[in-house]
Amino acid sequence: MLDGEIGPVPDDPQAIVRMLQTEAVRRDPHPYYDRLRDLAPVFKDADTGMWYLTGWEHCNRVLRSDRFGQGGRLKLDPRYETSSALRMLGENLTGMDAPEHTRLRFLASQGLSRPVVEKMRQYLHALTAEVLDELAQRETFDVVADYAARIPNTVICEMLGVPREDHEQFGAWLADQFRLLSPIPPTDELLAEVDVSVNKLEAYLARVIDERRREPKTDLISAFLATDTSAGDRMTAREVVVMTLVLLGGGSDTTKTVISMGVRALLQNPAERRKLIDNPSIDNKAFEELIRVCGPVLVANPRISFDDIEIGGHAVKAGEMVAPVLIAANFDPAVFEDPHRLNLERSPNPHLAFGHGAHVCVGNMLARMVGMHAIGSLVRRFPELRLADDRLDARVDLFALRGVRSMPVRRV
Repeated sequence: MLDGEIGPVPDDPQAIVRMLQTEAVRRDPHPYYDRLRDLAPVFKDADTGMWYLTGWEHCNRVLRSDRFGQGGRLKLDPRYETSSALRMLGENLTGMDAPEHTRLRFLASQGLSRPVVEKMRQYLHALTAEVLDELAQRETFDVVADYAARIPNTVICEMLGVPREDHEQFGAWLADQFRLLSPIPPTDELLAEVDVSVNKLEAYLARVIDERRREPKTDLISAFLATDTSAGDRMTAREVVVMTLVLLGGGSDTTKTVISMGVRALLQNPAERRKLIDNPSIDNKAFEELIRVCGPVLVANPRISFDDIEIGGHAVKAGEMVAPVLIAANFDPAVFEDPHRLNLERSPNPHLAFGHGAHVCVGNMLARMVGMHAIGSLVRRFPELRLADDRLDARVDLFALRGVRSMPVRRV
């Protein structure tokens, strides 16, 4: 029996799965997921009927397979027609299967053209320099509130054409949706709360889209509205709203977590931090390792098995739900040598932090660009940065995601 933060980790897989629902274990879930992977890398939860996959091989197989998908499962919820939040999730790329998913993803890639991305890169560099200049005037600051929460959200909002005075409110509406990402269906009360935010966000974006139809600009929403395929297909206004929220979700709040936890990991590993500071040529490798270790998505969106299939010696029946546990897969010692050691030059590094296959995170390019620049710029500008408090102020209210509420640091 291993020791976790709150005591011994049980040898019973079912007991571990139940403990993973608690806030105390979510503060440091690694010992529990590691033990679950050792005991039962493919495990069916008796309480929910959900199959949890914690080994890299099984997670990778399911993520890449077209024998698993959404099957319109959200539409089976009796609240679907009356809940704007459920409808938004159902129309999201993660809630779709081919051919609808293939079509919308292709149109999204057209919108993310080289000029749009390059404009965002230039703005990212200017914004990061501006924020770092402000922080240089202070001996202490909060990496989360004063830096990580500002960079990705501001960049994405700017790319969309959202005025700066609306960024904070816009980000709050968006973040509310992450409360629904769980294998466990939301309560009526939670759904009602998130519906309020989604309604406000949809109304705001509808106004922006109407303005861009009349007067196109060089922002992402205008690019989405102009998408066209050889068949003359275009995104509808509703699809522009949904795709905008997909990119915002993948590029803002989750990237904030990667930046925060990535900086924390570097501050706790001075030799690796020094390596990054001195050698910008390893930036890409470094970010892949940081997203492996600090990835914000704990459990991928559950999938339905479309037919009877065998996974790791277990018979998964058609219609049963399967949840790849990314945080466990990314620390699988069968794939990653010494998985709990931060190694910025790890190669190969086949992590699953962005998912895999047809449903790989559509915002992964944005997250990589924004996250690496923000992390590298901060530690290079302040090479002697230190944590003011070693305790992790973890956000523990979300089952499928993790985050950091605050991270005070000192410049000297």
